[in-house]
Amino acid sequence: MPCTIYYTSAYFILKDNYNYSFIIHTKVGELMAGAVIPLSEATNGSTLRISGIEVQGVLRRRLLDLGFVAGNRVEVLRRSPLGDPTAYRISNTTIALRREESSLIYGELIGGGEG
Repeated sequence: MPCTIYYTSAYFILKDNYNYSFIIHTKVGELMAGAVIPLSEATNGSTLRISGIEVQGVLRRRLLDLGFVAGNRVEVLRRSPLGDPTAYRISNTTIALRREESSLIYGELIGGGEG
């Protein structure tokens, strides 16, 4: 049965075609492949396929120019020692984004991540 998966920091909400919601509790940081999450929630080594961007203005145009468009793959390379910013690889380019920016870019988790 096809369903949509939404991720929060403590649980997943699955919504199927009949609009029934199911909550699956997980450990914080534990992600399922196929979950749509903000880039800021992905762990080092994770690979995501961009599904949407909620950034506005000049920054939106710049991110689109760099390859942050729906369907492109993004790899989380590493977080800075204090956790912000985070380095991402997209279209053979490495770019560092602050949490406030990366939390507005959503992607489907397709693999990788720290165990």
